[in-house]
Amino acid sequence: MRLQMNRVPTHPGTVLLERILKPRQLSLQKAAVNLGVSAKHLSEITRAMKPVTPSMAYRIELATGFSAEMFLRMQIKHDLYQLRQQHFDDVTAIT
Repeated sequence: MRLQMNRVPTHPGTVLLERILKPRQLSLQKAAVNLGVSAKHLSEITRAMKPVTPSMAYRIELATGFSAEMFLRMQIKHDLYQLRQQHFDDVTAIT
């Protein structure tokens, strides 16, 4: 059964920026240092240009206490929504 969604699920990078970094008045540069990644990479994640990988989700968990699973579930929902907007004409039912 396929659920219809009316809105694009929020990218976890947006949540990281809006709910964690901004309330703490933490710059991307400082947060990148804390997470052990480049500022460019973190910027791409917070602009929804790159996914939150398991490694990044775990880094976020270690640095903030927010669970890696939460960020990964959000990423999966976002990715599946994007995929469901595409057509897979080469896929047929397995019978």
